[in-house]
Amino acid sequence: MYVLLQRVSSTNKGKRALYKFNHRLSRRGYVGLMKDVCSETGASEDLVDRSELWKRARRMKNGGYDPETADIINKIVSNLNIVLYINVVKYDCFLFYVTGEAEKGG
Repeated sequence: MYVLLQRVSSTNKGKRALYKFNHRLSRRGYVGLMKDVCSETGASEDLVDRSELWKRARRMKNGGYDPETADIINKIVSNLNIVLYINVVKYDCFLFYVTGEAEKGG
């Protein structure tokens, strides 16, 4: 029985060593991170972007990222800017995009 547990453990250690982008959440996990983000921003869980959670989960204590992770973070940020630009152009007005209401005159 013990030999089987050792084999399973070593197999899982090998799989874990292949992970490229490790999170740094310790025991609180994504649920705790989601609660923190919701309390900071005041947004509901439905409105929190998954890419923001992914970025925050991989942030080190000093506020930086691993070099490999930083490359992915930069891609996420640039793609989000493109998506935001497309949505703003689609709505033709940034205020309408943010508030969901047409601008009221004078």
